[in-house]
Amino acid sequence: MISGFFIIGLTLYSSALDRIKDYGTLKAIGAKKSYVNKLIIAQAFLYAIIGYLIAMLLLIGFKFGVAGSGLVIDISPIFALFLLLITLIISVGGSLFAVRKIAKLEPASVF
Repeated sequence: MISGFFIIGLTLYSSALDRIKDYGTLKAIGAKKSYVNKLIIAQAFLYAIIGYLIAMLLLIGFKFGVAGSGLVIDISPIFALFLLLITLIISVGGSLFAVRKIAKLEPASVF
């Protein structure tokens, strides 16, 4: 779980660095830090939801694929919701690396 936190954090940090000029432009035209932070956190939230859905689809496919071998995989709805919650916490928490970097950004430094 800790490694997932850092992997997601570094991925979002790298993504933020790739678009640092865009964030600098937003700040230069008057966007508040809170608005830019919300953009980064929303991106992390979307990544988490999409990743969770893909993982659950793969898990369901795997469940039916190995059903004939005698291996039983049973995921309760409560456990699936727990996994979603953990995924969201790790993803949004990991996005704080990017939020910190962009919060310190001076708009003039990217031009």
